[in-house]
Amino acid sequence: MSERTERPMERPTTLRLAIQGMTCASCVRRVERAITAVPGVAEASVNLATEEAVVRLARPDIALDELLAAVERAGYHASPLGSEPPVSEVSEATVEFGIEGMTCASCVRRVERALLAVPGVHKAVVNLASERALVRFDPTRASIDQMLRAVEEAGYRAAVVPTEILLEEVSDEAEQRRARELARLRRDVILAWALAVPVVTVNMLMPSSPWVGLVLLALTVPVWGYFGRRFHLTALRNLRHGQFTMDTLVSLGTSAAFFSSLASTVQVLLTDHGHGAHYYYDVATVVIAAILLGRYLEARARGQTSAAVRRLLGLQPKTARVRRGGIEVEIPVREVRPGDLVIVRPGERIPVDGIIVEGTSTVDESMLTGESLPVEKQPGDRVWGGTL
Repeated sequence: MSERTERPMERPTTLRLAIQGMTCASCVRRVERAITAVPGVAEASVNLATEEAVVRLARPDIALDELLAAVERAGYHASPLGSEPPVSEVSEATVEFGIEGMTCASCVRRVERALLAVPGVHKAVVNLASERALVRFDPTRASIDQMLRAVEEAGYRAAVVPTEILLEEVSDEAEQRRARELARLRRDVILAWALAVPVVTVNMLMPSSPWVGLVLLALTVPVWGYFGRRFHLTALRNLRHGQFTMDTLVSLGTSAAFFSSLASTVQVLLTDHGHGAHYYYDVATVVIAAILLGRYLEARARGQTSAAVRRLLGLQPKTARVRRGGIEVEIPVREVRPGDLVIVRPGERIPVDGIIVEGTSTVDESMLTGESLPVEKQPGDRVWGGTL
């Protein structure tokens, strides 16, 4: 009788992780240090472009949870690549939120981290230009109310974008909201500078005296208190969550200048002379006016980018002609699935990206490349949705 021993299956010594939340080379180094700090990790290589980490293990008994927890402690979200269960085995849903209050890439990261911190959320992608968040989650573990609360606790406002609303209606609503915000910013910029310029002029040319202090105070209060309210309110909201942002710096700096100048004004009034008084009202007004101007220019550029993207999306057909079960049917573009055979006749726009299976033609790709001449296409060539 012969004995046969079977070697146990060895675990792979190299793992690949998907990393979310990285924005720069500093983030890459932080994630690499966090992973290599786990005992038993020989090497970690993080790619910012692909948002992936390749981890080489010194021994195969390291728990995957240790690596994921190390990345989470560093402030990022990690998941094993290729380990997600098939859609048929899990309950999964997708929801889109409209996010208000974001102003920079830091806001995007904060919203994404807030959403990913909700148990059951698999993926969250936030777009600053469109002010949208697309979330994939397990409805048996996470609820929409939990995600809305998470965003609000992070200092932003969120609302569900109904899936039954047409794209045009959503785009029109977003455009109207962006236009209103741009109009408010334009008004605030004009009025803030209209008050800031006299403050700077009087502060530079007039000697310190009780009446000069009162004039400067009267001109500064609207700028600091009204036009700068967005910075102060956001700073207070972030402070409640232990977060410090650009708004915090603007609020602290302008408030320090305003209240120190206010103290000097009161001192001058009480002593009835202005010798030695120092006013910094010009700092408070100019900083707020300059930051508002930057916000306005940024919002206008973001709106132009969004409009260009919407115009590009508007070129895509609403329906596609596909062959299923040997029958040619016309279906909405959103119902086209990978593997479908799409039929495009001469003169029609291509509804979705794909690869030519049969037939030859020329395609006008000027919407993407700017090339005025049509491009010859043959079987095996790639084509893009919206091209003609």
